Amino acid sequence: MNVWFLVAGFLLLAACAVHAVAGDREQRQLRPATGDDHVGYWLTGRCVFHMASIDLLVQGVVILLLGFQVIPISWALVALLLALQVGYLIAWLVTLVASGAKRKDYGRQAQWALFLMVVVLLSVGWAIH
Repeated sequence: MNVWFLVAGFLLLAACAVHAVAGDREQRQLRPATGDDHVGYWLTGRCVFHMASIDLLVQGVVILLLGFQVIPISWALVALLLALQVGYLIAWLVTLVASGAKRKDYGRQAQWALFLMVVVLLSVGWAIH
């Protein structure tokens, strides 16, 4: 059993649950009025939003399977998971910078910290496996 992977997997599953439930509630509040030309854009955004929920779910499950040693730990799989998390981390921070986010926004939009924690947990878990 790899506790580092288990913690990372459970963090991603918790994030998935919050994302799918609370995040969807926020997405529904952004719905334009019926007949508004922007409804199509909103629907696309909401669908993409839930694609991220699936991404969190699948990665969380795979990392838990690695942590419980249901599937063998391989460098290729861990490297892929690390690449995804590093990509999310960089994309989140670059988007905040490009959007002109204020200092307080980095705390309010702290999903980047989740990705950083998962990167650290996976890295340590790989190093000690």
